[in-house]
Amino acid sequence: MLRDAAATSPPRASASAAVSLDAVVATPHFIADPETVVRSSTDGARSIIQLLDSQIKYRRVLEQRLVQRQESLRAKLQELDEALTAVQLLRDHGDEHTPQLPPVLQARFEVCEGVYVKARIGRQPHRTVHLWLGAKAMVEFTLDEAVALLEKNRATADASQAEVEKNLAQVRTEMVTAEVNLSRLHNAGIRLRQQASVAAASDSAAAPESSR
Repeated sequence: MLRDAAATSPPRASASAAVSLDAVVATPHFIADPETVVRSSTDGARSIIQLLDSQIKYRRVLEQRLVQRQESLRAKLQELDEALTAVQLLRDHGDEHTPQLPPVLQARFEVCEGVYVKARIGRQPHRTVHLWLGAKAMVEFTLDEAVALLEKNRATADASQAEVEKNLAQVRTEMVTAEVNLSRLHNAGIRLRQQASVAAASDSAAAPESSR
C-alpha cells in the first residue's frame, strides 16, 4: 500500500538527497540490538537515523492524507444514508398497501447549502426520483432503481472506508516502530560514547602509573 502511494504521489516531506525513496517506503522493522547496529556502522548509525527520520516524516504525510480521506468517506456515508432513507420512504409511501403512511407527506428539501424549502409530497403515479450523480449531473430513476443504486454506492463507500482504516492503522504502526527505533539508536549512541569516554579516561589515568 505504501509503495503504491509513493509511486503515484510521493509526499514531499520524505524527500532526501541521501535517502532513496524505496528505503523510505520500505516497512521499518524493530531493531532488537541497537548497540550492535551503532558499533557496526561506520558513521555511528547517523545514516540509519536519517533514514528513520525520513520514514517517520513520510508516514506522517500519509497519515494526514488518510485521515482526510476517512473524514470525506464519513460525510459521504451520511449523505448516502439520508438519501437512501428518503427514497425508501417515497417508495413505501407510493405503495397503497402501506396504510400507516398518510396520503400526503410534509417534508423539507435542500435547495442549496443552508437553504431548505417545505414540500408536500403526494402519492406518485410514476414512482420516479431524480438523483445527483456528481459533476452537475442529475438522472431520473425509478424508486426501485434508486434504492438499488444507493445501496450499491453505500456498500462501495463502506468497503473504501474499511480499506482506509486498515491502511491508517498500518501507517501508524509503522510510524511508531520507526520512532522507537530512532529513540533506541540515539540512546545507544549516547551510551557507547559515554563508555568510550570512561574507557579513555581510565587509560589516561593508568598511563602515568605504568611509566613509574
